[in-house]
Formats: sequence, C-alpha cells, structure tokens
Amino acid sequence: AAAAAAAAAAAAERLEARALEALVPLSRPAVSLADRAASFALPLWMRDGGRGLRGDGPPPRSAAELRAAQGSRRRAAAGAGRQAGVIVYKLGPAAAELTNLEASVWRLDRYFNAARRYPVVVFHDEPLARAVEARVSSLSSGSLSFARLANELPAGLPREMAPAQVHGFNLSYRLMIRWKAGLLWGMPQLRGYEFVWLLDTDAFLLAPLTYDPFALLAASNASYGYVDVNVETGAVAEGLAECVEAFLHTRRGGGGGDGGAEPTLLDSYRRGPGGGWDGSKFYTNFQVARLEWGRSEGYRALFDHVDRAGGIFSRRWGADPFMFIAATLLLPARAILHFDDVSYLHQHLVMNLPAAPPPDLTPTPPRDLAATSRDLAATSRDLPAADEASSSCGALGEPPPSRSAVGVESEAEGEEAAAAEEAGEAAEEVAEEEEERMARSP
Repeated sequence: AAAAAAAAAAAAERLEARALEALVPLSRPAVSLADRAASFALPLWMRDGGRGLRGDGPPPRSAAELRAAQGSRRRAAAGAGRQAGVIVYKLGPAAAELTNLEASVWRLDRYFNAARRYPVVVFHDEPLARAVEARVSSLSSGSLSFARLANELPAGLPREMAPAQVHGFNLSYRLMIRWKAGLLWGMPQLRGYEFVWLLDTDAFLLAPLTYDPFALLAASNASYGYVDVNVETGAVAEGLAECVEAFLHTRRGGGGGDGGAEPTLLDSYRRGPGGGWDGSKFYTNFQVARLEWGRSEGYRALFDHVDRAGGIFSRRWGADPFMFIAATLLLPARAILHFDDVSYLHQHLVMNLPAAPPPDLTPTPPRDLAATSRDLAATSRDLPAADEASSSCGALGEPPPSRSAVGVESEAEGEEAAAAEEAGEAAEEVAEEEEERMARSP
C-alpha cells in the first residue's frame, strides 16, 4: 500500500510538472491600478492588437522566490492575527462548474486553508445531491456548507429586459452577476463575518499562499483586494458609463452632499478630461473585501442605481466593471490592495507560475492542471468580433489613438484562445503519455 501511494504521488507530481510547463506561454504579470493609470497597461496577450502573446512573460518562480515575495505581507498579517473571515464560491448550473469547484476547493485547502481552517460557503443555483455535498465537503479541512439561491429577477424589471441570451450569456449568468455585485453582501449566511474572500469555481491556487489575506486587509486598514486589472469588452458595457455619471450627478445635486460618492481614483480611469469611465475592470474571480463596505450606504446607493437601470440583464453589465467603479469611486487608494504575489490560475490569467510542483501532491487532486489547461480554450466565452464590439461601444465612446483598450479584448481573443489551445494540447499529450505509462506499469 505504501509503495502504491508513493507511485501515485510520483505520477501526480510528474503530471503537475508537465502541466505547469505547458502553462508557461500564458504566464504574465498581473496588472495593477497604478500600472493601468500610468501607462494604460494591458495584459501581454492584448498587446499589438492581440498579437502580443509571444511567450515573453516572466519565467516560472521557484518555491523560495514565491515565499520570499510574500514575506513582508506574511509578517504584517501575522501581527493582525486571525480574523472573522469566510471564503465563498458561487456554483452555477453547468456540470463543468462542479468539476472545477472540486479542484478549486482541493487546491485552496492544500495551499492555504488546511492550516487556517476558515469556513467555506458554496452558494448554488440547482439542488445538490447529498453525495455531491459530501464529496465536496471532504476536500476541505475546515467547515464547508451549502446554501441554495432563489435567483429571482429584480422586482419591477420588465420581462422583456431579461431575454434568454445577451451576447451569448444566458440568464443564469446574468443572475450571477447581480448576486456577485449586490446581493452577496446581504446573505444571511455571512452574518457575523467581517471579511469575505470570493473565488470563482475555476479559480486555482498553484502554490502555497503563506499569509492570511483577511489579516492583511485588517493590518492594512483596507476594504478591498483584487488580483488583476483588465479591460471590459465594449459590447457588454454599453450604457454603463452614462449610468454611473447619472448617479454621480444625482448624488452631487440632490442636496445631501456627496454621500461618499465623490470620485477619487476614478479620475485616473477616464477617457481624458471630462470623459467617462475608460473600461477598466477588476478580475473578480479572486477578490477579498470587508463586508461592511459592501453594506455601506454609498455602495448600496450605487448598486441600487445600476440595478434599477436594468443593464445587467438587458446588456450584460458585469460584476468586474461594477466592482472597479465602486472601489475607485468610494475608496481611497490606500484602502485597496493588489494581491500580485499569489500563484494563481483563472482561465487565461496565469500569474506567479511555480517552476515546479510543491512537494507531496497527495491526495491526487480531483482535477489536475493538465485537464485545466486542456480546457482553457473551451472555457473562453465567444464575445462579439472586434468590429462589432467597437461599433457598439456607445457609452464608452471612441478611445484615443494611444489608449485603444476597449474592444481590444475581443481582437485579442483569437490569439489568446490559440495560445491556450496550444497549451491545452500540450497538456493533453502529457496526460495521455502519463496514462499510457501507468497502464504499462506492473
């Protein structure tokens, strides 16, 4: 039995190592708020009209380098101690989401939560069999509970404003957006907690996170933490900039003062003097926040205004741009942290890629990196073509020549998907080779 376990661990380590190697072409630095404001920075794969992914990202980092990069935060977080934090997932109805969730929970536990044992809550749309709940729960060292969502359209929203599909995104996806941006903060399951760490089901830690992100927010007196700044596709943001400007106009002219909504950081992310929001967004597949911020008067007022406009359902306004706008409107720079030192994978975001698997990969993860990288291209959503996205950009206007960010994401998707497909094919070959080798073993 011991020999079989050792052989399984060795096989898992080889498979993980080859899969990490296949992800190297997708590795890139995370983009910060400062990067974006200073030079309108774009992820590497979005450079040169989508031709920028050339395998010239940062090299993989050793375990010692990754640990050293987290050193100062480890010390700061240790001083703050354990916090009233909770880790949250939102599980959609697609079968692939459950498979991804199992892998994400396993990696979260392996690389962070086995030592911390923060509670995990999985909110879900469809009923789950007890066997499924038991299987997912078994992957977490701490408590893991489930809560089913009602998923109702907002009261007063005309049904015609919530069609079955908008730009290829179904109603379930848009209900998720609304929940993530606005309803999450009031969930009764989160009462009594001060901080929330929200992860997508296809968000994967790749190496140990050696500090407590909740404690880091507390030590920094911060309210929000993000992993990456990106650019929203124009077609799914039409009208959002005007909606936000109308909110600001109402707040300033309503006789009640600014109410905490006076623009702060947002001024650095506008299309020139007097221009509207430039399309910047956070990747909200990994975000850590102080719950009282999401429940604050200013945040609630902004969300309620956007929610009443109906654009989440009629145009597919996303949680990513909403969270960016909310944070840059309502928080000072010092209250926003960039988790740029996390070894992390979400679809085409591969950052701080480890050079080798951390030791002791037992038990074998329920979904290995080879399968994940193989599916990268498949998990990409089909968005409008570049000309369609740029022509429907209405609310965002035409970008200046030197700041052609909005709409570039659609142009880049062909290159991005091709690179992901190459990585996936390489990983698939690795998996097949490993399976054949194991089959030949006595």
